[in-house]
Amino acid sequence: MKKVLIPLVLVFALGTGYVANAANSGSKTMNSSYVMQSELKFISVDVADLPEAVTKAVSNDYKDAKISQASVATTEDGSKVYKIVLQLNGQSMTATYNEDGSKYEPES
Repeated sequence: MKKVLIPLVLVFALGTGYVANAANSGSKTMNSSYVMQSELKFISVDVADLPEAVTKAVSNDYKDAKISQASVATTEDGSKVYKIVLQLNGQSMTATYNEDGSKYEPES
């Protein structure tokens, strides 16, 4: 009886783990597709057209950096997000700001 019971318990335990893993895997897929749908679409803008709050925030956060490119996207709630490409010490970096000059942090 023990010879039958032990393999049966192992099969049940492994099967339960597989089902739980498959359920988690499915939810990850749904989250990934949700993130893809909510990505922002940035459109290039002239650096001179950046809001003063954004340029002021960039100069405070990156004192020696020069803004080389800028782009803007509109969020689902209608607010604007600015992606700024900076040149600092010969290297390029990107920063993202809300139109009020605060750092943009995407919702999780």
